[in-house]
Amino acid sequence: LAITVNGAPYDPLDTFDFESKLEFVLTVKDGFPGRLVKWNGEDIPHTDSLSVALTVPAANQTYVAVVLQKETTPSLGIDYGREILTGFKPGDYRISTNDGAGYAFRYHSDGTFTGTRPNPSKISDFFGTTVLISRMGDGETTADSDPQRISLAPRMDAPTGEIVRVNTEEIGVIRLEMGNSEPIYEFAWTTDPVQNEDAITNWQDSPDFENLDPDTVYYVYVRAKAKAGISPHGTSAVLQVRTSGETMDAFVILLLLSVIALLQVAAILLLILRRRANRNATVHYSLAFPLMLSALPAMAKGDRIAVLVLAGVVIGLQILLTVLLLRTFVFKPHWTQPLVIPEKGSADEAATVPENPGAAEESMPEPEKMPDEQAEAQSTPDAKGSEPADEQVDDVTLTEPADPTVCYPADGTDQIPTGEVPLE
Repeated sequence: LAITVNGAPYDPLDTFDFESKLEFVLTVKDGFPGRLVKWNGEDIPHTDSLSVALTVPAANQTYVAVVLQKETTPSLGIDYGREILTGFKPGDYRISTNDGAGYAFRYHSDGTFTGTRPNPSKISDFFGTTVLISRMGDGETTADSDPQRISLAPRMDAPTGEIVRVNTEEIGVIRLEMGNSEPIYEFAWTTDPVQNEDAITNWQDSPDFENLDPDTVYYVYVRAKAKAGISPHGTSAVLQVRTSGETMDAFVILLLLSVIALLQVAAILLLILRRRANRNATVHYSLAFPLMLSALPAMAKGDRIAVLVLAGVVIGLQILLTVLLLRTFVFKPHWTQPLVIPEKGSADEAATVPENPGAAEESMPEPEKMPDEQAEAQSTPDAKGSEPADEQVDDVTLTEPADPTVCYPADGTDQIPTGEVPLE
């Protein structure tokens, strides 16, 4: 140490008058890699020079100053893109500005920080100033290092005047035109305004934004892009832009979906209530279902024409499907086996005439009864108390036709299609 007393070099043999005022200045000699860390048994901020005011006591007094070797000066780098300092080694650090404001923190071997700040290496608050970074000593074996001085570039201003045109002619698209190619800009958008741009993660180099929702307000951010080792990104210009395109009214979408749903339910019920589905029903369903799915994205995008066309096709197919089901399962007769009615006077008819005329007379129907008599006959059981026997049909014969898939009426009229319904 180099020591002065009231401005003159200190000589250990000097004597002083009782209660005289003295000012001692202790300075670490040039070239010695140490700093003062304690004075008279008390810790002090690590320094190269210490000034102490004393009053000469009545008795001899001993004062002790402690000097420790300094930590190695940090050698950190700047990442302007992420706006952080890099190159830390495990240990304690302090970052401060020329006015003395700053903060201390510890860097761990696993790459994490602890301190009063969430990310102490973040330097966005110091752009345009000079920062001092020191590696802290423990006060017992080492002293604080000499500070590393880093001058940080300032941010560029927001490029408000450089945005020549905002183009929203295309549905769901925003295109920006910039006046100059320098500096290089980057662009981003959000659906809500943000206070901290660090929360924006979709920055891009292109000034075009596509596949946006139509008729929607977006907040567009434009700023100068950071240059590695030279400057950070600039301040953002914020634009509020509404995209083109109409969003369909919620009632219209709900009505279209309701009609489709009702038609689908009607067709499905018809299929369930019958024993098997018609092949045409399956084909139309395979066409209707993907068309309905393809209508959904158009609804989300608000493309009114596409929605109406696709929904109309789906509705038409469902109506056709319902008609086919009704015609197939309700109005068409079905048979379980071919029915042949022989023509009058044919060999088949002769074969059905009974050989015993008397038996034929006995099987002749009774004369037609009046309405009152019919009601009485239906309500009166036979002598044995049983129900009337089923009417016997003697003039119809079931035979195997030449073509088992076709019915042959006796009078030669149009053919009757076969089916699966029992013949009564």
